[in-house]
Order: sequence, then C-alpha cells, then structure tokens
Amino acid sequence: MQSFKSWFWLLLFACLFLLTQDYLFIRWQPKPTLLGFPSWLLWFAALHLAFVMAFYYFSRRYWKE
Repeated sequence: MQSFKSWFWLLLFACLFLLTQDYLFIRWQPKPTLLGFPSWLLWFAALHLAFVMAFYYFSRRYWKE
C-alpha cells in the first residue's frame, strides 16, 4: 500500500510540473481577459494554488498531523 501512495504523489507532482510547461502546447493570445489580466496569469495562479494544495495534503500525510 505504501508503494501506491508513493506513486500517487509522484504522478501528482509530475503532472503539476508538466502543466507548468504550458509554452510547449498552449499559444497564449495577447488579448486580456474580463478582468484585464493576461490569460496566462490566471493559468499561473491556478497552477500555484493547485501546487500549494497538493503540497499541503502531502505534508499532512507525510508527517501525519
């Protein structure tokens, strides 16, 4: 069972890493979104939020707090 948990966390963080390589598969348009920010900024913020949440749950499981 420990091996499954290790693979799960490895795949989760690998997927998050691959999503950060967005310049390989996304052509960001220069036009702004509804709030006036560039669309890549929303992607950047969403990925960072996902990473922080994943790291939070990982650390809770690792240190069992």
